[in-house]
Amino acid sequence: MASTTATDMARSFKTLSAFWKTKAGRRDHVVPIFTNTRSNEPKTHIPFLLTNLFNALHKSHGDFVTIFKNCHSVNVKVSNDQTTVWIYSMRQSDALPKSAQDVEILYGFVKAFLDQHLDSTTYSYMLANINITVYFFIWFFTTPNFFFNKTEISHTTRNGVNKVWRSILLIKPPTTPASNSASNSASNSASNHIKGVHHQNNILSNLETQKQNIITNINTIICSVCVDFNIDWTDDVAVRIAIAQTMQLNHKLYINGKKQKKIQRLYQDLQKISTKIKTAHKSIRKEHNNMSVIIEVPEEDSYDWGNCGSPPDPPKLVRQNAQHPHIEHTLSPSYAASDNTLNCPLPIHSIEHVPDSWEDL
Repeated sequence: MASTTATDMARSFKTLSAFWKTKAGRRDHVVPIFTNTRSNEPKTHIPFLLTNLFNALHKSHGDFVTIFKNCHSVNVKVSNDQTTVWIYSMRQSDALPKSAQDVEILYGFVKAFLDQHLDSTTYSYMLANINITVYFFIWFFTTPNFFFNKTEISHTTRNGVNKVWRSILLIKPPTTPASNSASNSASNSASNHIKGVHHQNNILSNLETQKQNIITNINTIICSVCVDFNIDWTDDVAVRIAIAQTMQLNHKLYINGKKQKKIQRLYQDLQKISTKIKTAHKSIRKEHNNMSVIIEVPEEDSYDWGNCGSPPDPPKLVRQNAQHPHIEHTLSPSYAASDNTLNCPLPIHSIEHVPDSWEDL
């Protein structure tokens, strides 16, 4: 690897990226851009070789995610939806490797990929100009609206019909969802339920304390003008009437000046706190309703009956006509006669005259 520091990589990649972007313009990867190149000009000849290679592979396979996944490298990670792939971690400012370890991973992957798909002569030429090769690899797959792995069309009123570009290279490794068993899910659900109830109880306790402080302040102000003032603060209608009386002129609860404004502000805070308390109670009820009940069924014959021993088996009902070794089957004479009678066909009596209607009967 001929590149030295991250600063040198950033400067070189920025220069080459601007050059390639100018050459491409608004064209994509299927249009011939780098033509009539020579091997002594690697910044155009390597893009020419790699573009032809990438287009040929894309035409034959149709999906570069599968191609990268099948490359001889253990560092490749495919996303859960199989539409993107992670090879190395990128910086936030550009698509260059984030760390020195990512630089080694990227260079190793590019070398393995080219060794798998190029002849020895072209591969040797790429290794001699490995920095430009790696830079163009990054530019080809991360430049917006240049390489389209899948054909996806967007139709809007303003922009008309356009192809949708999506980068197939992930900035960081994909996260795999953890597979939890049913017992773990149940225990997690119970734990979350307990945490939720405790959280709502703490909120409710703080709100109740705030409400009591507001009530105490309102009582102090009103009692300063009416010593025998007493009211049930759980009755919202009575509280509203009392607050209204503090604003009525010539009423015994009338309060003017700054104290009146303070009572109004405290009453508004009291209404807000009361609404929050109702919401907290509702949330606690909801947490209890969402609690999943876990019923453990004991295994068979696992119960300890103590000194009494296990209970006897329930009695077995035996039908009369069932075969039982301790029961002798006897038939009554009438039952036997009825059996013989049933086995004989009954005679059909002919009817000489059948009336035409019920009126003739």
